[in-house]
Amino acid sequence: NGEPGKAASEAKAALALIPGYAPAVLELAHARRAEGRDEEAAGLYKTYLSSNPRSPEGLAGISESLARLERWEESFASATAAIKESPREAVGYGALGRAYRIAGRFREAVEVLGQGLAFSPCRAAMLYDMGMCLAELGDRVAALAQYEKLLNLDRDMAALLFEKIYP
Repeated sequence: NGEPGKAASEAKAALALIPGYAPAVLELAHARRAEGRDEEAAGLYKTYLSSNPRSPEGLAGISESLARLERWEESFASATAAIKESPREAVGYGALGRAYRIAGRFREAVEVLGQGLAFSPCRAAMLYDMGMCLAELGDRVAALAQYEKLLNLDRDMAALLFEKIYP
C-alpha cells in the first residue's frame, strides 16, 4: 500500500516471534524491493522460495529484483517460471514484461504485457509498464491510451507515465 517501511517493520516483528515464518519473509522481501534494496530483496526471495519454490508471487518478486541488478537470465527464468505456475494469472506476465522493460527489450515487453493484461486489464503496474514501453517505441497514441486507463487506477503512476510521454 505504498508504505514499505511499515511493512518491513511488521515483517521483522513477525520474524522475531516466529523465525523463518515464510509469509513474513515474503513481505519483507517485497518491502526491500519497494525500497530499492534489491540485493537484500533477492536474498529474502531466495529464502522464501527455498520453502515455496512454486510460488508465482515469490518468483515474480525475485524476477524484478534480479532485473534491477541486471542479472537478466535469472530474472527472465524466474518470471517465466511464474507464468508456468499460473498461466492464467497476470503476475508472471507482469514480471516478465517489467524485466524486459528494465532490460530495454521494449517490443518483447509489450507482447508479454499484452498477454497479462488480457487476464487482468486493470493492473496499474502493468498498464504503466506497457505505456512506458510504448513511449520508448515512439507510439504516443498507444502510450496515451494506457495513460487514460491508468488515470482511473493510480493518478501518481499516471502522472509519471505522462511525463515520459511528454517530457
